[in-house]
Amino acid sequence: MGKAENRNNLKIMWIDTHCHPFDKQFNRDREEMFERARGAGVGKMISVGYNKWANRKVLEDARREADVWAALGVHPCDCQDWDEEEAWIREMVVAEDKVIAIG
Repeated sequence: MGKAENRNNLKIMWIDTHCHPFDKQFNRDREEMFERARGAGVGKMISVGYNKWANRKVLEDARREADVWAALGVHPCDCQDWDEEEAWIREMVVAEDKVIAIG
């Protein structure tokens, strides 16, 4: 049985429901990291932002990669940094098809 098949030989598409492909650890091989995930059967990825910097990176990846979707938000540890400058996040759910969650 292959990585992306079940015992009935049906193709399975894996969805990574919480990933951080923008993380600095992937700066040297980000495109290869996406290809490794795809090669392992990951058909869609939900990239999760947690602060101002990460939200912008998540949106960049979602706009660039057809199989990456964006979840924008703020981690509880970063709530003190939230301000109206970040109000654009609320508008992104309506304005951007690739933004699927805010949290």
